[in-house]
Amino acid sequence: MIKKPEVGQVIYFVPAENSGGGKPRNLTVTKVGRKYFECGKFTRFWVDTWREESHFTFGRAYLSEAHYEEKERFEQTWLALRREISAYGVLPPENLTLIDMHAFANRCGFVLEVKIEP
Repeated sequence: MIKKPEVGQVIYFVPAENSGGGKPRNLTVTKVGRKYFECGKFTRFWVDTWREESHFTFGRAYLSEAHYEEKERFEQTWLALRREISAYGVLPPENLTLIDMHAFANRCGFVLEVKIEP
């Protein structure tokens, strides 16, 4: 859960790529309500997701530029991992053990239901 921002807090705003909203930049929170927080008169974000409230495009706010970059690295690494896993097709890598698979599943919060048929 994302923490509710405070008035005066500086956040990092990344506009949607197709919005024409300019480059990522720092904004200062000017008002915090129950559903939205604002950075000036015309920029408003949902408190629970930090997504821009808009009818057309949706930019996103982050705690800082470093927080944004960390999220981007995480998402790109996850996508790369998914590509590597899917590249193996139906057979797992030879050096992957059953313990490795269960450790990864547990770490991710996955519940593996394995049924072994005789």
